[in-house]
Formats: sequence, structure tokens, C-alpha cells
Amino acid sequence: MHERAAEIGAILSIESEPESGTRISVSWQGAALSDDELQALMQS
Repeated sequence: MHERAAEIGAILSIESEPESGTRISVSWQGAALSDDELQALMQS
């Protein structure tokens, strides 16, 4: 996941607490991706 976030210049944050679950956030700024570009990133 870190590598995929880095590919789009994003910041990946993973927070985990016992008995509270895990929160995964990806934040980035920039041009919007098309649906095709987003799908390609998700499948790589």
C-alpha cells in the first residue's frame, strides 16, 4: 500500500488501536484521476 500511495504522490496513514480496529487513510492533492487511471492503479 505504501508503494501505491507513493506512485501518486500521496501520504498513507495507518492507525491501529487494540479493540478499536484499524483506520487507513490516503491523502493527496493534485489533478483528479479518471476512472480508468484509478482502476489501473488499484490493479497494479
